[in-house]
Amino acid sequence: MLNHRVVLFAAPMHGVELAGLLFTDYLRSSLFQMDIAEALSDVNGWFSFFRSGFSPSTLLSFYSRLISERLFFRLLECGVSVLCMYSESRLCQDALVFQYVYPIVRDYRYGRLWCTRLLRFVGGLLYPSFLRQSRGGFSASSGSSGTSCVTANSLTRGGSASSATPRPFSQSGLVDVDVAFYRNPPRPSRVKPFDGMPEPCQEALRYYLHCYQSRPLYTIFVSGFIADVTLLVTEQIIWGSYFCQERAKRTSRWRILKPYFADLAAVSVQTTLVYAARALGVLLGQKLSREPTGGGIFWGERVTLLLLSPGIQHVSLIAGRAVRDALERRHPRTVEDELEDKRVEEEAEEAARAQAAAAHAAFAFTSVPLGSASRRAANGPGGAGVGGGARDAGHGGICEREGTNYYEVLGVTMQSKVADIKKAYRAKALLNHPDRVGKDPVAQEQARQQMSAINEAYDTLLDSEKRAQYDAMRRFSEGPEFLKRLESMTTAQLAAVSTVVVLCLGTLTAASAYGQYLTIFQRMTSLGRGPLMLFS
Repeated sequence: MLNHRVVLFAAPMHGVELAGLLFTDYLRSSLFQMDIAEALSDVNGWFSFFRSGFSPSTLLSFYSRLISERLFFRLLECGVSVLCMYSESRLCQDALVFQYVYPIVRDYRYGRLWCTRLLRFVGGLLYPSFLRQSRGGFSASSGSSGTSCVTANSLTRGGSASSATPRPFSQSGLVDVDVAFYRNPPRPSRVKPFDGMPEPCQEALRYYLHCYQSRPLYTIFVSGFIADVTLLVTEQIIWGSYFCQERAKRTSRWRILKPYFADLAAVSVQTTLVYAARALGVLLGQKLSREPTGGGIFWGERVTLLLLSPGIQHVSLIAGRAVRDALERRHPRTVEDELEDKRVEEEAEEAARAQAAAAHAAFAFTSVPLGSASRRAANGPGGAGVGGGARDAGHGGICEREGTNYYEVLGVTMQSKVADIKKAYRAKALLNHPDRVGKDPVAQEQARQQMSAINEAYDTLLDSEKRAQYDAMRRFSEGPEFLKRLESMTTAQLAAVSTVVVLCLGTLTAASAYGQYLTIFQRMTSLGRGPLMLFS
């Protein structure tokens, strides 16, 4: 929350080169850290992890995709900023300056927020003292990456952003006093509220307060201009990919145009209502608060938008649905459209069922005794034969024979879909039916056991919830050496391992909770339509 970096256009540069420089600046800023924390706090990645049978590659792929999407959005944002730099429009220049001054204001508000102070106080109590001493306490180590700060003297004193040209300002790093200030900003006095602040923070707050006091409505629109334009461009790129995919199908063009125009109507209504809510919040903040650095304006705008966001979402959905219904009456669906829509709905329902099952998959192995899981893993797939008689009761009604691999029983893979499983079951049932082995009692008994295993495998793999739980149990039982070591440990060794596991889980839980807090704060204080994503 500390690195405030702003690349200023002191020398003429090529647009692509300048966009790359802005993106490099973003990678060294606190905003990049918040984006990474937001991506890693998404719990859907763990659902995919459980669903895949505890495959690390699935978890890595999920979070890599989230981070790459966020980086792509920021790269587009840098491109829009470059266009604003080269624009002669006063609005674009004001939007650009606000875009790069606002992070300093937000980080100051983050440090002043009581939730942040409480979390840092608790963290200071729990943080080991020897680590604090080795790192020099809360020193400037986090700001040692060549931090540079914005100087906004000419911006605020000129009365408007467009009437002044930003000047370059660089220094090797923030001094310890500045770092301490951003980590724990003191309460500002009413007489001299900006005394004691670092110069970048002081100038940014003065500029922010001057803009909102002199031209509040114009500033509200300017503040979210770059963010909303970037979001709109991103949405159009996504729709463009949908259009390209639709060209290969035999459906009508209106199958994709109807949701496109409906979404465009919903976005238009959302944007209008969001800026109206922000204006209302700023006016309320000015009337109800006398905080000298503009805290009432800042939180009034954001809290009002947060409270009105559910209603804004609802109204925009109604508008989008009305446009969709009007287009549906004018351009009804064709037979090909209906078939494609049905296929998409079935895939979505199947994915939803699988994700719901994945939420319980992590606990699937808890009902299997440790020794039983170790024996099954040691036997290996098919080690006891398909006809093994012993059974282990699984979670949620799964009943697995010792050493039996349900995928091998049906001759399918873990990636096989429901249609493939049904086809394989029919083939196996016809091949192994007891009526095909004659009247030999031994052969009849073996055939019945074989059919029982086939039916068992089919019932488990056909149900998405049972299948996810079965995959989780199989993945857990594939570590026989680890399980054997646990069984051979003494009580003291088990206690030590348990302590380490508890400490690791506690650390991960604390990091995840702090990441969620950062995510909520970033979404709530983001510009433009960003806060609505909390309710999407």
